[in-house]
Amino acid sequence: FLLKYLQQHHSGTHFAIIGHSTGCQISMHYLKQGLFRDSISIVVLQAPVSDREDSMRSDNYESNLTTALSLCQQEKGNEMMPRSCFWAPITAKRFIDLQSIGGMDDYFSSDYTDIQLKARLCHVGKLPNLKAILVAYSGADEYVPPDIDTKHLTQRLVDAMDSPVAIPLYLPTANHNLSQGEMKMFVDKVAELLHNMKE
Repeated sequence: FLLKYLQQHHSGTHFAIIGHSTGCQISMHYLKQGLFRDSISIVVLQAPVSDREDSMRSDNYESNLTTALSLCQQEKGNEMMPRSCFWAPITAKRFIDLQSIGGMDDYFSSDYTDIQLKARLCHVGKLPNLKAILVAYSGADEYVPPDIDTKHLTQRLVDAMDSPVAIPLYLPTANHNLSQGEMKMFVDKVAELLHNMKE
C-alpha cells in the first residue's frame, strides 16, 4: 500500500527497501510476488537469520513442531500455540512457516544444500530493475548457532540469489541489531547504495 501511495501521489518510480531479521523474510516474499516488485531498485537484508536453526537449539523444538503440525492437519492452523512455544503469541500456521524445514519463511538456513538454497532465493536474479541487494550478516549474531560459519553462509546466500547485483557485507563482530560491532560500516554501505541510485 505504501509503494502504491508513493507512486500515485508522489510520482515515485524507484524504491529501496530495508529488512531487519523477520523483515528480511518479508522482503524476500515481496521480491517474489509483490505487486510493485519491478519498481524495487535496492534491497538491504540486515541479519537474514534462520528462525528454525535458532529454535532447533531448544529442547522443546520437536514437541512444539509436532503440536503445530497436528493443529494444521486438523485444519486449526489459526489456533494459538501454547505460550511456552514462542516468545510472542503465534498461530500454529505461523509457527510452521517459521520453524519447519522448507517452511514459507525458511529462506536463510545454513543446512540447505546449495541447490536447495538457490531454489529459495534465485527469484532475486529475475528482477530486471534491481540495481543492488545487500546481504549484511553479523558474525556475532546471538540468534545464530555458534557452530555455523557465518562468513561462508553470507557468501552462499549471495551466490544462491543468482544475481550479479547481490553484494555480501560481513560484519564480523556485530550482533543481531547492530547495537554492537560494525554499525558504521553497515550505515556507510547503505548510504553509498542510496547515493548511487540517485545518479
